[in-house]
Amino acid sequence: MRRDISMIVTARTRPPRALPAAALLAAVLVLSLASCSRAEQESARATQLAELAQKAAQGVGGERCAALEERLDRLERKLERIGTGELRPAAAGTEGGKEQEAATHSGSDEAAATDQGAGTAGGAATPPEVREFGLTISEPSPPVRIVVWHAYRGREKEAFEKCLTLFSGRYPGIETDAQEVPFSALRDKIVVTIPRGTGPDLFVYAHNNIGDWLLKGGILAPLSSYIEKYDSFDNLARFLPDTVKALAYEGTLYGLPLAFKSHALFYNRALVKEPPRTIEDLVRIGKEAQAAGGDGEERTQGLVYDAGLLYNHAGFAHAFGATILDEQGKAHIDTPEFQASAELVRDLFTNAQILPDLNDTMGTFLFNSGKAAFVIKGPWFLGEVDAGVEYGVALLPEVAEGKPMKPFLGSEGVFLSAGSRNPDAAFQVMRYLVSDVPARIRYLEGDQLVANLDVYEDAQLKARANPALDVFRRQAENTVIMSSRPEMQAVWSTVDNALRNALFGGADVKKTLAEAQAKVEHDIAGMGTK
Repeated sequence: MRRDISMIVTARTRPPRALPAAALLAAVLVLSLASCSRAEQESARATQLAELAQKAAQGVGGERCAALEERLDRLERKLERIGTGELRPAAAGTEGGKEQEAATHSGSDEAAATDQGAGTAGGAATPPEVREFGLTISEPSPPVRIVVWHAYRGREKEAFEKCLTLFSGRYPGIETDAQEVPFSALRDKIVVTIPRGTGPDLFVYAHNNIGDWLLKGGILAPLSSYIEKYDSFDNLARFLPDTVKALAYEGTLYGLPLAFKSHALFYNRALVKEPPRTIEDLVRIGKEAQAAGGDGEERTQGLVYDAGLLYNHAGFAHAFGATILDEQGKAHIDTPEFQASAELVRDLFTNAQILPDLNDTMGTFLFNSGKAAFVIKGPWFLGEVDAGVEYGVALLPEVAEGKPMKPFLGSEGVFLSAGSRNPDAAFQVMRYLVSDVPARIRYLEGDQLVANLDVYEDAQLKARANPALDVFRRQAENTVIMSSRPEMQAVWSTVDNALRNALFGGADVKKTLAEAQAKVEHDIAGMGTK
């Protein structure tokens, strides 16, 4: 038995490999549940997951080959060294200034990232060298076509697809076909099509579904052998370490990091002169903005975000030390830490009265209408703020001395489909998308919070980018990686309902969280994931 590596996994048991029949059954399940009620869906899903786990367990071999064990050991050692900083390049600097310096909106559309900023006027520091990308296979002849699914829109879409166009222009033996799939449909399409062999070669998605995809089987291809054959594990050091950790499951890497996402604090500069450092500051400033904005339906709101969603609440919960789902797949909802976070947010609604009960869409409308002082959002909000709104972005405040809010960190990866007909060529496209020049294009032209740290170390490049991106990068130092275990699928909706009842429905906080804990435990027990 190999030693535990805390950076990646605590349990050494690898996920069972599902039989093809089980994978097909999982695909059919998505279609058959489309017309069922929510309760019927949850019941059917729990039953199906248990059956899948049983079928998968029957297909697990008794011994692994020695070569695979050796590859996994090497991968884990590399990831551990990245996590400790041993392989990380020079620290991604934040150039002086306050720790929580606010960022002003900047929609930089200047020269493309292929201009590598070689000049150093006025004695400025020399930018980091941009590493040249090169294929590590021979160009296929005849050409092969690599289909890439993504859900990007607007500037992100344009920048991402520009990168793929540049790749195909440089390497005509590997044609790329970028296909936009609406985010609301992308997850189901992945689950349904890939096991049937009708899906893409590559797809872009957040890391948190990895465990669920592995349980279903036939969706993800592990990257260990491709990295060994066509790249180097040392190159993983170019990325924010947590983005690599997030894409590893049970010691195996399943994706390469394109970008990362977390929450930060947006504020309207017409209403807020200085961003808050503490929750007390936020309440005070929010009340002042409300008082200046009048009464009635058109009143100005202090803080707007959908507080009834666990994803949005996680920053408060983690600030108090809560662990929502541990590495063994056990939920921790009925705890003093989680209760304290819920009571704090409820107080913002009931006593401070700076937090209304509304959804994210309404929050966006109010912020763009100049009727909200603060909003908690992720980097995607940069493309949703109206051009006429002068805003800043700051780190999330402390809920108490030494207890900063810690939102979820999501690693947005590019994944290799288990059904790709040209996996070697597809891996070359993956390598290119996360390399230096495409990272610069996505950073400058797509306002994307890229995982490649080199872009943040180039002062000239950073000066041309939206300064909000550097705030989000610094916020990443106070985040918690969102769990990718399949048990997390049993947590989301139950805790969402509990939060809404406890925060806005007048329900007893402790009792409501205890009931949510019991339901989550019951649902996890029926999943058959252990």
